[in-house]
Amino acid sequence: MFINKIFIGLLPFLYFSLVLCFTPFGRLQHIPHRSLLLCKSSRSDILLPDLTTQDKMILAAGKTIEKQDRNGYRGTGVVVIDIHFSPDAVFDTLTQFSKYQDMIPIVKSSRIISNDDLTTMAEYVFTRFLLRVNVKHTVLQEQRIVKFTLDPNVKNPVFREAEGFWHVEIPTDRPDGYCRVYLSAQIVIHKIVPTLLIDYAAATALSRATAWLKPFFKRLYI
Repeated sequence: MFINKIFIGLLPFLYFSLVLCFTPFGRLQHIPHRSLLLCKSSRSDILLPDLTTQDKMILAAGKTIEKQDRNGYRGTGVVVIDIHFSPDAVFDTLTQFSKYQDMIPIVKSSRIISNDDLTTMAEYVFTRFLLRVNVKHTVLQEQRIVKFTLDPNVKNPVFREAEGFWHVEIPTDRPDGYCRVYLSAQIVIHKIVPTLLIDYAAATALSRATAWLKPFFKRLYI
């Protein structure tokens, strides 16, 4: 949930992300806490949440599902959202790492350091606290998965570990024309980070990391 505060705060992105990306996780005030039950995806080695009938009804009503667990300085969380748009177009947008600053409000700047057919190294600065995060993205095009993790060659004063993924799939329980987007993050924070900061990030990061998706594609659809 960092992940795009992490990664967000991450990439993920993280926010993030992914990144951005992201934050350790706790109970959200605006969305009921849901236990994090994961099952292995048949398409890759990623773990997806086990969505209940109630979860699917919530998604069909246009709302977002957030599930999270937190244990001290270690947190895991996932957000699920359904979007009325082409899954390939949504996935392509999530791989436009250099444009995160234009799409994700929490990302102040995004800079590509290097990239090849599979991996992209990027540096993100998030608006809150001007947090700087260097992220390694791995794009699995056929599975519509973007994995992200901290750049192992760059020390991070906030995160000991941060990794996760974006995944886009075609849901079998929705009408044609919909796709389902997952943002998942696992994070470990350095113990020198104040708990007040961790609590703040835990309550907002994942939500803010995905809040831009529906408005963004709704504008394109119109």
